[in-house]
Order: sequence, then C-alpha cells, then structure tokens
Amino acid sequence: MAARVLLIGIASLVGLIAGKTNESETGVRLGAEPPLEAVAIRGRFFSLPCGPPAPGTSIFWFKDGKPIKEDNRISVTTNGSLVFSKVVHKKKGATDSGLYRCLVQNKYGALLSRPSRLIIPVLSHEFRTSPESAEVSEGDVARLTCYIDSTPPASITWLKDSQPLPQNKRFTSFDSGTLYIYNVKQEDAGSYTCEAKNPYVKKTPLSKTGIINVKEGSSTKLAHFLPNSPPSTLTVKVGKVAFLICAVSGLPKPTLSWVHTKQDGNNVTLQTMNYGLNIIKFNKIQVQNSGVYICTATQTAKEKTYIINKKVTVSVETPPQIIEKPKSEVYPAAKTVRIDCEVKGHPLPEVIWYKDGVQLYINGRIKKNPKQLVLGAAVTQDTGVYQCFAGDVWAAARIVVNSRPDQPQPPANLTCIPLSSTQIRLSWTPTQSGVVQAYSVHYFPTEGGEEYKEVAPNNTYTVQKLQPYTNYTFYIRSYGTSASEQSHRVICSTGETVPSGGPLVNVTVTGSQCLLVSWSPPPTTKARGTITSYKVQWKRVNQSSVNFELLPAHINQYRIAGLESGERYMIRVLAATSLGWPEFPDAQAWINVTLPPTSINFPPPSISTSSINLTSLRVDWNYNYPQNIDGFVLTYRKVRGGNEGNISIPANATSHIISGLDSSSWYDISLKAYAGKMYGEDCSVTVLVGGDGSLPPPILTEAAPLSPATIRVSWKPPPHSSVFLYTLELESRGKILRTLVTNKTEVELNDLNGDTVYETRVRAHGYQNKTSSYSIKLECRTPPYVINVVNDVKCQPINSSVVLVTWTPLQVPAVHSYNVFYSRDLAAPINLWHSKSVQVNESSVRLTGLKSNTKYVLTMRGVGTSGPGPLSPNVYFILSSTSDTNLPPEPHQPNANKNSDQFLGILVGCGISIIFIIVCSGSLLYRRRCLKNSAQPSQHEMTALTHLQGTKCQPGGSGRDGREEMSLLNETEMSNLDTTLGSLG
Repeated sequence: MAARVLLIGIASLVGLIAGKTNESETGVRLGAEPPLEAVAIRGRFFSLPCGPPAPGTSIFWFKDGKPIKEDNRISVTTNGSLVFSKVVHKKKGATDSGLYRCLVQNKYGALLSRPSRLIIPVLSHEFRTSPESAEVSEGDVARLTCYIDSTPPASITWLKDSQPLPQNKRFTSFDSGTLYIYNVKQEDAGSYTCEAKNPYVKKTPLSKTGIINVKEGSSTKLAHFLPNSPPSTLTVKVGKVAFLICAVSGLPKPTLSWVHTKQDGNNVTLQTMNYGLNIIKFNKIQVQNSGVYICTATQTAKEKTYIINKKVTVSVETPPQIIEKPKSEVYPAAKTVRIDCEVKGHPLPEVIWYKDGVQLYINGRIKKNPKQLVLGAAVTQDTGVYQCFAGDVWAAARIVVNSRPDQPQPPANLTCIPLSSTQIRLSWTPTQSGVVQAYSVHYFPTEGGEEYKEVAPNNTYTVQKLQPYTNYTFYIRSYGTSASEQSHRVICSTGETVPSGGPLVNVTVTGSQCLLVSWSPPPTTKARGTITSYKVQWKRVNQSSVNFELLPAHINQYRIAGLESGERYMIRVLAATSLGWPEFPDAQAWINVTLPPTSINFPPPSISTSSINLTSLRVDWNYNYPQNIDGFVLTYRKVRGGNEGNISIPANATSHIISGLDSSSWYDISLKAYAGKMYGEDCSVTVLVGGDGSLPPPILTEAAPLSPATIRVSWKPPPHSSVFLYTLELESRGKILRTLVTNKTEVELNDLNGDTVYETRVRAHGYQNKTSSYSIKLECRTPPYVINVVNDVKCQPINSSVVLVTWTPLQVPAVHSYNVFYSRDLAAPINLWHSKSVQVNESSVRLTGLKSNTKYVLTMRGVGTSGPGPLSPNVYFILSSTSDTNLPPEPHQPNANKNSDQFLGILVGCGISIIFIIVCSGSLLYRRRCLKNSAQPSQHEMTALTHLQGTKCQPGGSGRDGREEMSLLNETEMSNLDTTLGSLG
C-alpha cells in the first residue's frame, strides 16, 4: 500500500511539473474512442471501436445511458469493439440509433468515452412542405420552399417543368430547400418541384408541384420582407459555411444594403444591391463575424421614399476546450479535495463530472463551481478516477484518499424503517473499536437532490420533515478524534399521504351544451403517492352546489353533457391517493369556460343513459325543435381505446339500447340529428356500463344550503319514464348518514352540522319494479354557524384571591366551550394572558390564585366547530385584602379532622395577631417621635382607601383594544387609589 501511494505521489508531482494530465496518471487507459458520429445501414453489419483493452481491463458499453446486454445480434469483441451483426431500425419499434459510450475499467478505476451518435439513414416517402403556387409580378422576387424528413439531411434538387433549373444567376437555391428567383421574367412561369436524395437511401421522392404565374409588373407594390428572409437570429458553428439572405418584394425594385454592427459597437456597410435579393456568404465564418446585421430596403415610388429594415443577430459557436485539466493527487481522510477543470467555448459549456464512469450528484459535501469540483470531508470511498466532460471533450485524474490511524470504524448493519409520510427511523450497530462521541446521519433523495446531515448521540435516530412518497439514501459516520468512513448505504421510501396539488387539466368546449375535460397525472412531488382515483367537479358560476363524478386512476378524460348554452361554468379535477383527497381542495384553482349559444340548425339532443344489465346501455333523449330531420346518428366508443360504433336511428325514436358493451367500462356516448348530408351539433357524455338501473336517473339535480343546519335538494323526473317514488341518499366523509324515500321532487334536509360538506344523490323508482341508477352526485357545503359575542360578563370577588365570573350562555348549537382570558399586564397581547376553558353547559367559573390589591383585565369568547367567536368587552377588577362575600364556598368533601384543624388555626391566628400588634405599636411610637410635624392624610386618600372593600363590577369606558370595557372604579378613583397604594408601599 505504501509503495502504491508513493508511486501515485511521484506521478502527481510529474503532472504538476508538466502542467497537464497524462492519461497514464489515472492508471486506466481508454485507447481508441468511438467516433462522434457514425452512420449504420439498416440490415447490415456494423461496429463501433473502443480500446483495445490493456491486461486486467474490462470494457462495457452503454446506449442512452443504460448498459447494453449482449445477445446473438449485439456483442463486444476481445478488442473492445461493439459489433452489430444486423442493424435494426423500425419506425414504431426497436432501433439501434442512439447515443453510445464505452467504459474501460480496471483495479484503479474507470474511464468513460465521449458520446458517439449512431445514425441510421431514413428518408421519408413524402415531403412535409411542398412548393406553394403563387402569382409574381414581373421584375419582383419569388421565394419557394420545400422540406422532407431525412437522416442525415437530404440534398434538394429543384426542377422546373420536370427539368433541372436553367443555368441562370437569377436562380439561387440552398441546402435548406429554399429557392429564390430575383428579377422574375415571363419565362420563369411554370411548375416547380423538389427532388430529395439521401446518399444512403435508394429512393428519390418528389414533392407536390407549385405553379408560378408571372403577371406584368407595371403597378406599384410597396416593399416588404419575404418570410424568414432574413431570420431574426442565426447560429453557426465556427469554420462552417453560412449565408445571410435578405429578400424584399416590391415594385419599383428596392435597394438593399447590409450593415454589420460589430461587438465593439462600430458599424460597417458590407454590400448593396439594387434588386430585391442581397446575399452575404461566409465561406468559413469566424468569431469576429458575430454581432448584429441590419438589412435596409430603400424604395422610391410616386416621388416618395420608403425605408424598411430588419435586424439579424448572428452567433458563432466555438467548440469546448479544457484549459485547466485536473491533476492526480493524494489526500489524507477528512480533508477538502479540490479538482481543477476550467473550460472555455461559446456558449460556455457545462462541466459534467464523473467518478469511475458514473455521473456525480452535486449535493451536500460534493459541490462544484465553474472551475473546480470540491469534495468536503473526504473519505477513502472518494478514491477513484474523476473525469470532467465539456461537450465531447474530457480530461481525467486519479484521486487517492488515505485513511488516518486514529480513524474509528464506520457503523455496521445500518437499517431503515419508514414510520410515516415524513419520518424514517434508522438504527445501526455501534463501532467496536475506538472512542465514539457521536454519529452523523447523512441522507439525500435517491433520484438526486441536496444532501443533509444531522447529529445522532446514539445508535438510533429518526429523520423527520422528509418529503412524502420519496426514496431517500442514508449512510452514517462515527466521530471520535476524527471521522470514520461512510457506512454502507440503505434506501428507504417515505409513506404516502394525500396529494398537495391536482392534475394538469385542459377543458375543451365541444358544443353549446357539453365539455371535454382531460388531464394528466399530477407530478410526483404533488401526487405524494400512487393516484387511485380522480374527482371531476363542475358547476355554474355562483351555483351553491357542485356536480362531480368519481373516476378510476386509469381514466384521463371525461365528457360533460346536459349543460346550459351561453352559461359560464367552473371545472376542476382533484386526485386522491389511498389516504384520501387533498386536505385543502379549495386551494386548487377552477377553470372558467363560457359555452357558446345553441346552434340554430340542428341543436344537440338532450340525452340521458341507464344501464339495462352488465353489458347493455339504454340511451334516452329529447329533441323538441321545429326543424325537419331525417334521423339521428348514435355514436359510442370506449374511453380507453376500442372501436367506434355508429348507429342510424329513425327521426321519431326517443330511445335506443346498445348491447355487447364491456362490463364495468367507461364509454363516450353522443347523439346528433341529420337531414340529408347536413349533420347537427352533438354532445358526448361519459358513462359507466354495468350499473343497476333500468330507468334513466333524475335530471337537473340541485342542492342549496338554506342555513347551517338545512340543505334543500331538488330534481326533475327522468324523461320518457313513469316514476312515482324517489330515494335520496345523504353522505358525508364516505359515510351514508340518511336514506329518504319521497314522492316529491324537492326535499329539505334538517339537523345538519355547520361548515360541513355533504354529498347527495337521487334515484327514481317506477312501475314493475323498475329503478334508475343514481344521479350525478352533488357536493354542498353548509355555512358555518355565527358565534356572537358573550354578553353580560360580570365578576364578583369572593375573597382576596378568588373571583366569580358569570355570563349569559350563547344559544348556538355549534358552541362547545368557552375561553376565559385574564391578565395583570394590561398592555400584554391576548396570547400571553392566562386562560381557562369552560364547558358549554356552564355559565360561571371561579378564577383562583389571584393577587390582592392588583388590577386585572378579563375577557371571554365562545368556541365552536368552525373556530372561536369574537372577544367580549374587557372587564376590570381589583381584589382587596379584606374582600369577602357571603357566597357559598365551593363544594368539597367532608374532612374527618375538621375540629382539630380549626383549633390549630385559631391558635396560629392568635399568635400571629399578638406579634403583629406588638410590631405595629412599636412602629407607631417610633414614627410619632420622628414625624411629629407630619401632615394628616388628605380627604381623597381616605376616600380611596374605602374603595378597597369588594364591590360588584360596573361598566366602564373604552379599552385599549377598542372594545367596550367594564371597570370596578371610575378613572378618578383609580388614579387616587394608585397614589394611595404607592404611598402605603
């Protein structure tokens, strides 16, 4: 070990002297790397080079970041090359195209090659863009474009009247598939077509034909830029060929000039053309060609001069370069390791770090800045080969971290147990050697994120405040005189909880009476668990109740029908996990949409559905419009795929049964009228097949709160059905509270709780034991009860330390208790006052342990299910040291030693009284000698002293809080009392 460290140290010193990193310093040699880009022909043999490997070296290959599994078609040869016996590429299946890298590994570490993109040539059968026909004035400029999907890009040849373009300088074509013709002449009229060629593909597809008609150019046409001529930005790699094209249509012909504003701010006029096309060509564009270019078109027409211009920002990209390479070094444990890697290029490339071929997560003790990778508190596990990649260039160094002799052993047998959605408990076996003072607990999100560290005094620890439903990686280190190595790592996932956010929702208006609601699942950070169901909610603006439908997790769309045309509606979708719905669903925004007015010709029928059996569905509809129609078209399609069915129905029909459907599946059903070849508007509705109804459900259900204890539910009978009874269910929090049977279409539900969400639904009962499925559920929240101010709050002193507080009870069902607050600090906020809770059936309370001769302030309030009510007006009181009333004492249990306790109290009291008399007599004699000329007490002092006797509370003025106050004494009396008490003190 010592010899190895010495050798690495010498190699590091050589690297420092040389000022660069040699590949041999890492102890791993990569050899030949695969090319940056390679073309493989489908169905043929192909290989990517890597290596050859040195003795003791293994080579592994990766595609798009995932290890490649060898099989009969793909294998790694002994020289390290990746071999394809037959290249595969399918449009909607397996393909060998992608990003490939090889990894060379030995006992010192591993090196990863630069990425190599494997391209499989493809040429589309049809052009995505074909030339468009146009009419061009003689002498003007014409622009034609075409585009075809091809890998690598196809070369485009233009044909005029099925022949190659004439050899004429007025025709200019570009590889992008754009053709310009300036100073157009009559002979340029004809048909223009594109021909695409890919050197690896045999076919040569042709585009559609565009016709150019040339008209006389005698009339004046104001100048304007042709599309994308020039573009607003142009980005080119340094050394490549580039074109700046300025094409302006107009008659008379405008004069075009290019001006270059360089990076230093100087303007240079490049070239001027007196016809509608001005092209600048850069054979090998350089960095100094970057900047802003302005094409100005000047046109003189009818003795007026018109000037228009367009700006182009040209950016020249330079390849990444590493100007400061990492160097191999040896470090002791617990030191900070800094590995250099400074890069340049335009745009400045991002540096990505790898250790032994695996990308590093930059978090916690591993940090990076634009020039370095920093490893804080290094451990021996940090030993390895580090690579910095900037685009497709890289540099590497080997870092060795040696352990210290006083280093304790790392903890063993680390285990983790999830406790909740935010807590995980860890336990481990303590270190057997060395003195351990504490442990550090390290953890970070397994999928990437910041690393955190906490201190544990013993071998168990609960990590709290974690993100729900997230994988975390944990490891422990022991701390004595130094830090240990890391323990082995464990991964645990926190438990589920309810979602904190909803899906991403899109609402599409599909008709005057219907909507399509579609959504994608909420992101993992907001789902906080596996989504089990969705709730689609909708209502009219200002509607007190909410319609909703529960859908399974695999459904991601729902169609709502039977809405009112021209109305504004609010829609949202909630997601639930196994633990329920979001805690604060009202925080999720609604989507507002306005439906258009009903179509004049063939408006949509009003439809309702009911399940006949597990596989059959009955569709009923109303169509009360005067237009003559030939019939209806009924369409049904399974929501999650499946074939679409269309049924033609006579005009006089009002119902139809669809059979052969999949049980317990969701279908979209739509119906539209037609006359001849004209079809009317339709509205689709999403329904579940396999219900228990043979009648359509009631329609137009509404629920409105009338008070905190009452909800009114109303509905309309199902169309085309004889109904004599209805069943209504009332539900809250997943529990059915009531089931009512009625022959009316309106019911008031009483004795409910305030500020509570209730769900209602109705089903119909007809003759011959026919029943419907339940209607769409409605959610309705009752308003909270209003808790009033507690009135008639009074306080009556009982003795020098007890006061009795009384009040008039509140007559509100939702009140369950009272809070009484009191304090000696009149300026203190209410949250710092003493408080006492009293049951709702009480109307008085005794406050004990108070101090005599002290001013107190008191207030109270009622507390209900919806929260606390307002505070009552302040009441002030003072207990004198002689306060006593004839109120009965608080009830207590009889005492067997009552007589002996009373006798003992009398003896103690007499003794204290005698001592007090002796002390007072001596004090008075002394004061008379020293204060013979002292003034007698004033009349107001004597008056104030008389007020120390206990009295009942009287109303006072306005308090500090702006509330009406109660006071035992008026303001003048309180001032006199304070002065007297001060003199006595």
